[in-house]
Amino acid sequence: WQEKIIRIIILKKIEKYKLLYEYQKNQFDIVKNHYSKLEDKASKYLTFLGIVITAYTLMSKFYIFDYQINEPTDFIYYIIFTYIGITFYLLCDCSATLFKCLKVEDVSRPSGSQLMIDYIEENERNSVYRGLAHHYKESIESYLQKNELKANLLRLSFFSLRSSLPV
Repeated sequence: WQEKIIRIIILKKIEKYKLLYEYQKNQFDIVKNHYSKLEDKASKYLTFLGIVITAYTLMSKFYIFDYQINEPTDFIYYIIFTYIGITFYLLCDCSATLFKCLKVEDVSRPSGSQLMIDYIEENERNSVYRGLAHHYKESIESYLQKNELKANLLRLSFFSLRSSLPV
């Protein structure tokens, strides 16, 4: 009966580590999905920004090249020209920030190498679950850092875009 008790204790330990592993795997899937959503949002912003820059360039052409200057010191012309320059700079800044956000980043992910296969074959199940949970923990932390960076870049680009458009 002592062997039975020891076996029950070992099974409970395995179940505990299996639960930890599954929880970490679920958290990994969540942060990985969030990473993909941030990149998707950045590409949508960039698409919108491309449309805005195209429209803005066409409108600016009228004011810069087609506007009839009555006198060389036409004050309104210089105000409009300055405003167009500042707005164009902000739009370019926004696109640069979005390109930084879309930059391919190296993130940690669970290993599928031969070393991991050997690790699984050589260790007991509870040790394997615990080890895999730690691998997922490292991957989650890596994704969280990259997600925070991407979210900050998206906020910054949105602020630049919003600042350039209150026409």
